[in-house]
Amino acid sequence: MNPRNNSIVNLNCWLACSLALLLAPCARSQEKASPPEEETILLDTFVVSSDADKGYRASNSISGTRLNQKIEDIAQNISIITEDFIKDLQAVDIAEALGYTTSVTRDDVASESSFTLRGFNALRPLRNGVFTSGGVIPDMLGIGRIEIVKGPASVLYGVASPGGLINYVTKEPDDKKQFVSFKQTVGSWSFARSEADINIPLVKDGKRGLFLRLLGAYTDNGGYIGDGYIRRFLAASLLWRPARGTEVSATLDRTTQNAERVGASIMNNNKTAFMALPNDFNRAGTLDTDLTFVQAQLRQRLGLHWNARLSFTFHENKQYYAYFTAANNTTDNVSDTKVRYKLANNENRFPNYYGTLEAVGKYTFVRVRSTTLAGFEYITSTLHYQAANAPNSYSQTWLVDDPSTWTFGRLADRSVYTDMNTNSSDRDQDFIGLYIDQQFEFFDGKLRLSMGARRDDYEIQYDYTYKTGSDKYTDYAADHVSPKFGVVWRPVPAFSFFALYSESFIQNANYDIDGKPLPPQTGKGFEGGVKINLFSGRISGTVSAYQIRRLDVPQAIVGVSPTKYRLVGEEEARGIETQMFFNPTSQLQIVAAYAFNDARVTKDTNTDYMDTMLANAPRHTASLWTKYSWKKDALKGLSIGAGFRYKDSFYAFPPSTADLKVDDSCFCDAMAGYGRRVGPAWCSINLKVSNLFNGTGGGFRNIPASPRSYMLSTEVRF
Repeated sequence: MNPRNNSIVNLNCWLACSLALLLAPCARSQEKASPPEEETILLDTFVVSSDADKGYRASNSISGTRLNQKIEDIAQNISIITEDFIKDLQAVDIAEALGYTTSVTRDDVASESSFTLRGFNALRPLRNGVFTSGGVIPDMLGIGRIEIVKGPASVLYGVASPGGLINYVTKEPDDKKQFVSFKQTVGSWSFARSEADINIPLVKDGKRGLFLRLLGAYTDNGGYIGDGYIRRFLAASLLWRPARGTEVSATLDRTTQNAERVGASIMNNNKTAFMALPNDFNRAGTLDTDLTFVQAQLRQRLGLHWNARLSFTFHENKQYYAYFTAANNTTDNVSDTKVRYKLANNENRFPNYYGTLEAVGKYTFVRVRSTTLAGFEYITSTLHYQAANAPNSYSQTWLVDDPSTWTFGRLADRSVYTDMNTNSSDRDQDFIGLYIDQQFEFFDGKLRLSMGARRDDYEIQYDYTYKTGSDKYTDYAADHVSPKFGVVWRPVPAFSFFALYSESFIQNANYDIDGKPLPPQTGKGFEGGVKINLFSGRISGTVSAYQIRRLDVPQAIVGVSPTKYRLVGEEEARGIETQMFFNPTSQLQIVAAYAFNDARVTKDTNTDYMDTMLANAPRHTASLWTKYSWKKDALKGLSIGAGFRYKDSFYAFPPSTADLKVDDSCFCDAMAGYGRRVGPAWCSINLKVSNLFNGTGGGFRNIPASPRSYMLSTEVRF
């Protein structure tokens, strides 16, 4: 028998035995007495709703345990950006929405989906718990909330960053109301956007029925510094409840985008700073994206105590981009600066298939409540990649002080592509994951213990084809087990103390000195803190301290050809983090956050890199946002808000790549809105001002922050 198949069979046996041992005593207890109705599992076990949110404060999370649970019951630090906060920020992409979240840094302006979390790259954001691919996130109109899980989380999600993960939850049909909404937005840098949101109960019989939601958006963004785009978004989702205890949902959404790319800004020769270039100088090419998601779920109640979910997701990301690389720059003085460009074209296609089967059971035995989640996950994905590079003889020279030279000449001619050196590759990945997460509640919920484990088996195949030279094929397989242990103690209702040990892993695509595939990188995290809920939620939040280590980082063995690696690198992040919500009255909301994160290299074969800071990891980040709304008298319907965002200076690239440092920054934003009912419609108008005082510095690794900009929107809702 194949060793990998044998390991999976063993894990199946382990999983079945674990479930039997956990549930046997509970099942015996149920023979004596039936549980009250409120202890039965409801279908919303797997669905988080914004109905319980109060403005900017969310009370429940779906990402911490894959179940809809109260945040105060989860032994992990979780930040949530609610739909109300997204609307008030008028965020047009996920990076804007994350602007008031500490410990999160966007890596690269050329990609919407690349972030660093607590000093470690957070991989691609998840969509409803499913990992995505490519550099474009679906339109914000389709996103209902964003949840940030801090620290290692592989026990539930498989491949994951030790810093944590970002999961955005899409909007589903609303079974409680019918509405039609139209919104129009204009703004600085030739920004224009139209939105439509239609929710219709097609058939309704109490909670049962068939519900439909349609979303559409068109955005034309001129862009501040050559990064404009045109985006089209369409989504349709159905929710069907044919009978009590059965729920079926299906979603189809598609995003197409034509963007002007801004590549890495040109660094000086010693790679310590970007050259002083005009804003319109650094045009790096184009990026066309076609992004499709199809998701279907069946949620089924199984008796009084069990609930199951079967889900399938198809996700495909097609990208075609042309870009220009710079080389041989001279920087003696600005007037003599020369930049040589060479054309390259890439075409990518990422089809991904993702299936999950999960079951959750809840029992009570002698005042001990048990919640068991068991799941199976299968992922298969393929990356088709083709790259073409123009010959060096086609390089084009630009002079910074002469705009007439800012042309791509022969490089803009499509016939050039026939002379390029073309390379292609295919990457096939298969992942199988089995996991179990067990929670016990004691003393009426005052003490909660959680433990979990996951086994992942994966195989990755690379097939390279070169126009010149020999082809290359690699194939490697590995497995990993990720544990988790957590405790929540609530001595009084206002304070929940928690502690967590968790692990994560990321596959390595390298080989050791003997030609064997390397085992995966591992992450280990310890975190402890307190969750606060005072005065019926008027003061709430989380304060925590953590230590995260990334182990088994591969590093090249000097003098070995072809290059081989060994797992000797280590990195560590230590810090404290707090986020607090204040609602002294129903009219005033305040959100304050601060994080200190010290992320450094702790082991490296090159001693020069020891103790250096990790890339995109500012030591201090802080934010404050406040909003006041008038709910009666003459000013009823008016609201105003303001906030600031601070980010300490940080290195833009790993120490082995460049010493470029991004300056610290502090930006202020403001908003004002007014809404009232006019006949059958609710009408509103909102103004947002970003970077109110024209702050400088910051931005992303390769682009300065935009100066003061405005955004005005009007909405009509029936």
